[in-house]
Amino acid sequence: MISREARTSLFVAGVVALAVLFAVGAASSPFVFPGWWTFGSFVFVAFILETLNTQLRIEAAGSTSFVIHLASALLFGPFWSGLIASISTFAGQLATDKPPIKIVFNVAQRIVAVIAAASVYTTLGGAFPPAYLHSPVTFSSPAVQRDLSLFFIFTLTYFVVNSVLVGVVVALNSERTFREVWIINTRGALG
Repeated sequence: MISREARTSLFVAGVVALAVLFAVGAASSPFVFPGWWTFGSFVFVAFILETLNTQLRIEAAGSTSFVIHLASALLFGPFWSGLIASISTFAGQLATDKPPIKIVFNVAQRIVAVIAAASVYTTLGGAFPPAYLHSPVTFSSPAVQRDLSLFFIFTLTYFVVNSVLVGVVVALNSERTFREVWIINTRGALG
C-alpha cells in the first residue's frame, strides 16, 4: 500500500504537471505584457493579500489574493494572470514559512485555477478585457450583458477548481474523505 506522503506527493506532482501544461498553453495567447509597474503592482498587492490568510477547518488556509488573480486575468489574460498568481503565491508562501510541498502545491493549484477559469471564460465567448471595462459602454449593451454573465461563470470555475484541488490534497494528507473535507472547508470559506 502506498503511504499517505507518497499519495500526497503524487497528487502534487500531477497538479504541477497540469499547471505547466496550462501555462504553456496560455503562453501562446496574444496578450501584451501589461508593463513592469502594473505587473509589479498586481504581484505586490496579491503577495500582501496572500500573507493575510484565513484558517479553514481542516488543514488548510485561504486568502483573498484570488481577487487580484481574477482581476489580472480579466485585464491581462490567462498567461499574465497565471504568472502574477504564481509569483505572488510563491513569495507569500515563503514569507509565511510554509513547507516546500505546500508551497509547490499552492503555486500550481493557483495557476491551474486562474488559467482554467480564463479558458472557460474565453471558450464561452468572453473577451479580455471584458466589454464592461471599455468606455463608453452602457449596461444595456449586449456585449456588456454577455461579459457580466460570463464573469459569474469565470469566478465559479475558479472557486470550484481551486476548492476541488485543495480538497483532494487535504483529504489525501489527512486521510479523510474528499466529501467530508470539501463540505467542511467550503462551507467555512463561504461563511
